[in-house]
Amino acid sequence: MRHTIAAVALVLVLACSACSSGEKASAASDDARTACALLRGLRAPLPEHPADSSDTAGLNAADSVLYRLGAAEELAAAAALADSGYRALSDAVHTARIVPATEFRNRAAEPYIKEALTHC
Repeated sequence: MRHTIAAVALVLVLACSACSSGEKASAASDDARTACALLRGLRAPLPEHPADSSDTAGLNAADSVLYRLGAAEELAAAAALADSGYRALSDAVHTARIVPATEFRNRAAEPYIKEALTHC
């Protein structure tokens, strides 16, 4: 829960700072750039959740992937709302974010992250 709150706070801070410029296009490009930076920070092979729940480092690494994807999704969606030119990025990041939840494997997102990066 603490990590979710931190991720949401990060998204809000980034979104608010981008919006303070007063320029819709600039805010959208800032949001898209930040979403892309978050995606670039995810290196294949993505860490999976360990079978041993006492492996705190493994759990944190795997959860970090999901938080980064969630933050990237929110920023890409904000960019697409301000500028429809970012719709393809937003859609691709959304797919990358939901795939691990449907397949229960972080690595299932790798081809979708690669696809999303083509829109950066």
